[in-house]
Amino acid sequence: MKEKIIQNVSEAAKNQRIAVGVSGGVDSMVLLRALIEAKKSTDFSFFIVNIEHGIRGQSSENDSRFVADFARSHGIECRTFKVDSLRRAKEFGETEEEAARALRYGVFQKLLIDGDCDKVFLAHHEDDQAETVLMRIIRGTGIKGLSGMQKETRGYVRPLLDVSKEEILDFQKKYDVPYVVDETNFENDKTRNLIRNEIMPLLNRAGDATGSLNRLSRIAADTEEFLSTLDLPLEISKDSVGIDVKNPPVFLLKRAIRNAFLALNVEKDVEEKHVLIVLDLLQKENGASVDMPYGVVVTKEYDKIVFSKSKQKQAFTTPFATGKVAFLDKTVIIDKTAKSKDGVKTLTFDLSKIPAGAVIRTREDGDVFTKFSGGTKKLGDYFTDKKIPKRERDEIPLVAIGKDVLIVVGTEISDKVKINEITKPEYIFEITSEDN
Repeated sequence: MKEKIIQNVSEAAKNQRIAVGVSGGVDSMVLLRALIEAKKSTDFSFFIVNIEHGIRGQSSENDSRFVADFARSHGIECRTFKVDSLRRAKEFGETEEEAARALRYGVFQKLLIDGDCDKVFLAHHEDDQAETVLMRIIRGTGIKGLSGMQKETRGYVRPLLDVSKEEILDFQKKYDVPYVVDETNFENDKTRNLIRNEIMPLLNRAGDATGSLNRLSRIAADTEEFLSTLDLPLEISKDSVGIDVKNPPVFLLKRAIRNAFLALNVEKDVEEKHVLIVLDLLQKENGASVDMPYGVVVTKEYDKIVFSKSKQKQAFTTPFATGKVAFLDKTVIIDKTAKSKDGVKTLTFDLSKIPAGAVIRTREDGDVFTKFSGGTKKLGDYFTDKKIPKRERDEIPLVAIGKDVLIVVGTEISDKVKINEITKPEYIFEITSEDN
């Protein structure tokens, strides 16, 4: 009968091409050795992925060299990646840990997307799970957060998640697995190290805290699976996530808020206080917004709250022309027949009524618009009447001459360019837009 660790690895790896993350530490080296043992009786292939994070200088480079040497001596493919965690931390205002994790998972994700592997194996174990759950409790979390890491999710597999650190060390001794020690693991200036080195040992003196936190995570995962069947639908588009907030129960609304952050790939550091700030936004006037972690902006838009990544306003102007015209991250299509792959409304207009010098541009202060068969008003007031969200207004292509807007692409043409009984067929054109 196979040992538990080897059995776990065999079952998860069968008939797959595996990329295994190996730092050189005892956990990942045990996982690597388990793959080597499992390969003797199970059909799969694997290669090593080692990431040098650029944090610990020569020590980190030595660890990468250790992994590469081990791979070479065992005839295993090893791909080493160097990333600049310190630079990312500075650019994004993250801790070194956060930056390293983001870059590490970026490497793994690219391997999955490019088809280099079917699954990525990671060496997280029971003790890691307990630390993760406790850390989330301290920061403030919901049921989803309490469920901790999953054994398999979106291509990532953690075969050791039901294996204790003690079992890993026993395996290491039995198979004489070589490994390196990251000296920073013993420094308590990082939250996880403080929890691992001081808090968890104290809690385990009072009882099996590690086991209890793992059981809690499994209970939370089962609960989360049920609650997900009740979740409010999210309106997900290319750049935003919307929630209809007419009259949902507060509990489901809180879950929807967390799910919206997750849909924007923002999960870390979203705490109960952030959820409450978003709920408070519901009492504000239309168009009110609030800045959230990682550049997320939440805006109240009539009966919705919309989550989007903050963008800098870009002024853009280009001469009016028929055919396909580049506009920010869109393409404006002006032709006898114009269709949008994104389903943007197609408008028909009289090309002969577009004056020389007209441009396609973003909105400007002082713009006015003469509605189709209607009066003239400020463009901002027109947008409000049409309930066009403020976050979208700076990205709408406009055909204009001076401050006079002739076409709001995807919405309406001005009365000044409408087709009538004297419009010649050769001047009947259509206009729409689509994302690049």
